[in-house]
Amino acid sequence: MRISIQTVARPAEVLTLVDGPSSNPWPVRGEVVGLERDGLEGWYSPASTRVDDQPDLPHLHGTYWPEAVYLSNRVLTIRGFHAAGIGSGSSLSAARLRDRVAALVGEVVMVTVDDPAGPRHVTGYVADAPGIDRLSERRSKFSLVISCPDPLKYGPRVDYSVSGASVLVLNSGTGPVAPVLTVSSRVTVVDVQLGGSRVRWSGAADSLLLDLGDGRPLGPDGQETGVLIYADALRVPPGEHRLTVTCDGSLTVSVRSGWK
Repeated sequence: MRISIQTVARPAEVLTLVDGPSSNPWPVRGEVVGLERDGLEGWYSPASTRVDDQPDLPHLHGTYWPEAVYLSNRVLTIRGFHAAGIGSGSSLSAARLRDRVAALVGEVVMVTVDDPAGPRHVTGYVADAPGIDRLSERRSKFSLVISCPDPLKYGPRVDYSVSGASVLVLNSGTGPVAPVLTVSSRVTVVDVQLGGSRVRWSGAADSLLLDLGDGRPLGPDGQETGVLIYADALRVPPGEHRLTVTCDGSLTVSVRSGWK
């Protein structure tokens, strides 16, 4: 298993933890940032459910059924250690590692876990001060608590080029996901429909990026452009689904499979 913690605001800053098997070996010399045994919590189990208030049924057992059942946020706990080999810079590298862990406080991070299921990631923030224990000049232990408002774990992005009035997309996960619409040419209208949900954008732009997760239509300058006439919460459920599409530009629909 390999865990990468990447600061979203500074993508070059990545803290990588390995667990020591042949696929992710610990170095014989130098330093290692390792994952403790059973040092990952909250990843393999789904987030807990959340429902609106359920009033008691009058003169009957139980409560009313909730209108909808949602997932709460996912909370990850990652426990790792750092060990530096004997050398003139070993204590300095240990101090730098402790600084890197402490710098994650309050940052938005992407956590990617690469295990036999393949790479999947979540995005969240470091919700509490990391626990950092200095064991010696060259050894430290640390723990991170990361809260992920979106509890789904996402796989690699798959792009589907649209030609015609529909496009078949696949979500191989277990939870519904929001697709991303990208138009790489001049466009005045984008209309996408699936299962009674509809998103329709109208305007004039040389390119368009519309992530249906946040519903913000961005033009080539990164600013919002045009207007959303329909803005339903369109999601791709697990499995194969055909989206009905109207667009006068070169449209690509991107889907990341999502797992609970």
